[in-house]
Amino acid sequence: QAKKGNTISKKVDDKVLKKSDEDSLPVPEEEFLVTSMPRIKEEFRAPYPTDAKKKGLEGKVILEILIDEYGKVRTAKILSSPDESLSESALDSIYKFKFHPAQIGERSVAVVIRYGINFILEN
Repeated sequence: QAKKGNTISKKVDDKVLKKSDEDSLPVPEEEFLVTSMPRIKEEFRAPYPTDAKKKGLEGKVILEILIDEYGKVRTAKILSSPDESLSESALDSIYKFKFHPAQIGERSVAVVIRYGINFILEN
């Protein structure tokens, strides 16, 4: 039943993703439970954006990433960045990283971590 007044009524979204659904995201474990944090297995070097090079921009892009129990980056968002072009490059590259997953004892688990990608101009 819709409330009276200046509101919009729509059908309730009752779709629930199952764990087996491809689009369902894992629920990350609390950090204090994790006995071994994720470790990089394969790193991908983020390309330095041309316009950022021309402007002489350097700095660290800080991301918050969800790593699943298989070591795959499932979601990423920018927490801080010196420039939008560096943010885009970092976001594009982080999904190409592969990690050894976090562990609780012998069990692989999903976690959310912060990860920094440095952009430093080379001479």
